[in-house]
Amino acid sequence: MVIPKAVFKKRKELAKDISNFLQIISIELPNSNFSGIQSAISDLYNAKYIPQVYDKPTDPDIWGYDAPDVLFRFPKMPEKSKPHPLKSVELLFTIQIRGKTEHLQTFNDPLESLAFDVIIKAEHKEKKMLTSYHLDRHIYKEGDNESLEAHPCYHFQFGGKKMIDEHGKEIDSGGILFLNPPRISHYPMDLILGIDFLLSNFLPLNWRNLTQNNDEYNAIVEKYQGLFLKPYAINFASHWDRRVLNGSQINWNPISICPQII
Repeated sequence: MVIPKAVFKKRKELAKDISNFLQIISIELPNSNFSGIQSAISDLYNAKYIPQVYDKPTDPDIWGYDAPDVLFRFPKMPEKSKPHPLKSVELLFTIQIRGKTEHLQTFNDPLESLAFDVIIKAEHKEKKMLTSYHLDRHIYKEGDNESLEAHPCYHFQFGGKKMIDEHGKEIDSGGILFLNPPRISHYPMDLILGIDFLLSNFLPLNWRNLTQNNDEYNAIVEKYQGLFLKPYAINFASHWDRRVLNGSQINWNPISICPQII
């Protein structure tokens, strides 16, 4: 199956942007390990690679990549933590993303699938500590029974399968109560927006240095906010005012973005 020229051209554009972004953050965080990002770039440049979306038929219009184990090492230990103090703090970020090329730069849902995982590991008094977060796109399958809980199309959750995989089924929770965590509505993020999000929350000094002193960093992030955040925000706002769509015909229901809206 041959990838159409227009699709491969877009894939190469995405790869070039990620490559430029990688150079910038590698200078800012030289002790981290970003080899997983290079894997994503290779996927996009590979003319024989067509990403698969679950069990759907292979579609040459699909773009996507896998970036495994992108490792951020904290140059400074977090001042606020429970327990405290921590040492050897590392953040592992993994993303798998798929989307239809024709939906980029439109008001449609830009993605077909997204799995975005964050694991933070540390040590406290020789004891291994761990926390994790998960962002994904809900898997819509015909005939599935929806859960009773609100289930936004894109949602963040604390914990999840990664924490269980690392700790095993028996987690020493101390006095902390764990329930099935709420699914918090959030805009979709690719590798670039994902890293910007992680830096802004967990490595804010590095993030502020980049956003205040690196115009190229800001230009790349702004471009990808236009691809992924803008259609999310516009469709959400269209629940109250359809004029924000500028007459565009789309199939992204605002209630799937935020099930609580009336």
